[in-house]
Amino acid sequence: MKFLFLFIFFISSNIYCESNELHPVIDTENIEHISYDINLLEFKELIELRKKLKNYIISFESKKSENILDKELYEALMKYDDVRVKIIDVIDDIIREYNVSSDIKKTLLSYKETFSMHVRDNKLLVKNLNDYKSYDFRMGAVYLSMMSAFHDSEEKKFFYERLVFDKKNESTSIGKYILKLNIAHEKVILI
Repeated sequence: MKFLFLFIFFISSNIYCESNELHPVIDTENIEHISYDINLLEFKELIELRKKLKNYIISFESKKSENILDKELYEALMKYDDVRVKIIDVIDDIIREYNVSSDIKKTLLSYKETFSMHVRDNKLLVKNLNDYKSYDFRMGAVYLSMMSAFHDSEEKKFFYERLVFDKKNESTSIGKYILKLNIAHEKVILI
């Protein structure tokens, strides 16, 4: 029984080795290392070879263009983030412009510190789109946390409503910030 199994294995491996077919995984990635003697190929084989090489080129070009697009998107997102992190400076402007109470000022300064720490500790670690996704998620979480912090008292709710209303007013610091943020975001969307 063992001999029969070995004999079948030996014959099947020889049959596979003699095949002229390219390996579906190995040969497609390394097809440029394979040399063909075109003079020995029949016309039908040349047509098949041309199809395989054309598919390889199309695949290679699409991977290359995806990498270029990813790089452009990453660069645009980082420029957008440069505008977005200016919330740290805008918080100081908001405190002055709205002449906020000490309680609201304390909350805003706390979030200013949180944003600063997040940017300082994480932005330099962002090297590609995958890194940016987690960085962006955490940045968004801090922002949402800040917005929800203004719902625990009537004074903070009034301040929040005023802030939301002034986001549309370009003469306020928050309005200018939102306008710049929207312009930077539009550039990201265009890619």
